[in-house]
Amino acid sequence: QGVIVFQGLRVVYTNQAVTESLGYSLPELNFLTLEELVRLVHPDDRSTFMGRLQKPEIDPPTLEHYSIRVIHKNGETRWIEARTVPILLENRPAMMTTAIDVTEIKRAEAEVRESERTQRSILNASDAMVFLADANGAIISTNDKFVQHMGLKPDTVVGTVVYGKLSEDVSKVRKAHYNKVVSSGKPAIFEDTRNGIWFENSLYPVQDESGRVVRVAAFIRDITEKRRMTETLRASEEQYRTLAEAAHDMIFIINRDDRIEYVNSFGAQFLGQPAHKLVGQPRKLFFPAETNLHQEDFIQQVLQTGEAVSAENANNFLGQTFWLSTWLVPLKNGAG
Repeated sequence: QGVIVFQGLRVVYTNQAVTESLGYSLPELNFLTLEELVRLVHPDDRSTFMGRLQKPEIDPPTLEHYSIRVIHKNGETRWIEARTVPILLENRPAMMTTAIDVTEIKRAEAEVRESERTQRSILNASDAMVFLADANGAIISTNDKFVQHMGLKPDTVVGTVVYGKLSEDVSKVRKAHYNKVVSSGKPAIFEDTRNGIWFENSLYPVQDESGRVVRVAAFIRDITEKRRMTETLRASEEQYRTLAEAAHDMIFIINRDDRIEYVNSFGAQFLGQPAHKLVGQPRKLFFPAETNLHQEDFIQQVLQTGEAVSAENANNFLGQTFWLSTWLVPLKNGAG
């Protein structure tokens, strides 16, 4: 560590460590006046530095501790952590300052703070409620959405047990999943409901070098609207399925590989097969060759144009002739 001794208004001693922090040689530093030395301190920290030197001398000496910036000979700003204490030098009062260059520590701290700000910005940009907690469920960090939803205070959220604010039934379920992630080291995704709102909970283990789970990262999304849409779609599908099953028409769904994805009861009965045995099979296995040719042409026309096609033609099944009126309607996904 660096050592500087002041007596009166001059520097009377410095060591090699001080020269490394400031970039000046020992001859350049020794016997500097106090005014000259103060110029090597950052302008914003000069009052702090002078305040420590001008403390009244007391007995016994009290250790002074502070951080200031100094200006290196090359113009670089460096941080030092200093301690100043009154001493006697040759039976005359003096002030001795010991200093440690903590520039790299300060830079590392600044990088950590910047990293934390960046991570918080990323977390706050997420549409999910996010928190990071230790193995016991105590919150380490979180995004703003989680704090607001849980009704917590930003300055007291760290250390709060994550399930302590939930009802007993919800807390029991979530805690069981949380503990399983900690004990197994495997992620868990599950859904639950709270106060009429449905949530998708995604829990991911964070392990130390030995593989022990020390933290858990959680992403919680409100999926209430998604579930409502799913239920509405399911109800709609059930309604249409009921209509299809009640119809006295053959109804098929054929995929782009020309395989049967769905057939109603009337169609299965007409083909003489249970519906579950028809699903997944090539369509052409169940129709005469001439009928197949017509159907293939129509199906390709629907796939290429995206437009419905209607046709009437005679079909021979089991020695009997049937006239069939056929509607082929395209079923499109979200991309059309």
